[in-house]
Amino acid sequence: MFLVILAHVSGLCDSNKLGQSFNAYLGLVTQGASVAFMFCSGMIATYLMQFSSDWPRVRLKMLKRGLFLIFVVHPVLSLVTYGYFENHQGLWHNLTHVYQITDTIGLCLIVAPTVIRATSHSARLFIIISLLIFAVLGRIWWIPDNVIPSLAKVALVGADPGGNSIISVGWPIVPWLAIYLSGSFAGDMYTKIRTGMLAYSEASKRAWNKAILLAASGIALSISYVILKRTDPFGWDERLFLIIYPTRTTALLPCYLALVYAFMAYLAKHVDGKARYNVVYWGLSLLGRTSLFTFVTQFIIVWTIPALLGYKGTLGYLGFVTMFSVGLLVSVAIAYPYGRFRGRVAANEYQLYVRGQNG
Repeated sequence: MFLVILAHVSGLCDSNKLGQSFNAYLGLVTQGASVAFMFCSGMIATYLMQFSSDWPRVRLKMLKRGLFLIFVVHPVLSLVTYGYFENHQGLWHNLTHVYQITDTIGLCLIVAPTVIRATSHSARLFIIISLLIFAVLGRIWWIPDNVIPSLAKVALVGADPGGNSIISVGWPIVPWLAIYLSGSFAGDMYTKIRTGMLAYSEASKRAWNKAILLAASGIALSISYVILKRTDPFGWDERLFLIIYPTRTTALLPCYLALVYAFMAYLAKHVDGKARYNVVYWGLSLLGRTSLFTFVTQFIIVWTIPALLGYKGTLGYLGFVTMFSVGLLVSVAIAYPYGRFRGRVAANEYQLYVRGQNG
């Protein structure tokens, strides 16, 4: 949620005021928001599944949650972001032609639980890698000749670079289902911690090992792309290089997942294991425990209201920092009463976790 707010604040900025280098590095950082969002969704779903002996009830709950995201949250997001996009094509067009990451998570909630429950770790890893490869190959070789297959391609594997589509799907189901499924391994790890089968220190060590392996893989894939691009031994056209360009669903994905695992390793050892809480961790946990609510409301705080006030595309460095600080603090402030209302935040937990350990 921290990265989501950071990414969306950048949408209010004047790119000329920030400069190309800043925009490029900011985009590189904030691309990790959707990877972490999808990964954590898969992690939490897996964690919750492990603690129930009533699989049909859990499956039904996941199905209802997925349908809720698609049929309730989708129109709500279309409404709250309408003032920002100003595409003059109307609310109905936004509702039927623009699809958010929550729609893809909804589909994952419908499909993924059965896959996770029915597969071993090795089989699931094979499925994840196969989905990621299929997404790339599908964009290369699948060339639809009419409207319906074209829409299916965009929804499943994504649009061609520079191609036009009547629908906007930023998170096509095939590669993002793979990322969602990858979160199931972390969910299994936290399940073992919760049941006493895995110590915090050992969990941290395993997460660090995965982070190092993933980072090495991502760096190797990115270097391979650069070498291939510069030497071009096969005489490939530019379209193919654009499709395999290192992004959050191709060569850079292992790097983003490595950062997620590194963060998990740190939290498992120092926060969960050693109980080193502080106000920052507690504040960010409020966003995590109310992630869907925060995701919806931050659009209003960071996009809609500033856009209606005329700030869209105008902010420089000072405006960027100010808007991000305001958006983050307001999101945390709103998340607290909502968390209390939903029973996700205890009445005295700040005193227990933060002030209590400080004496």
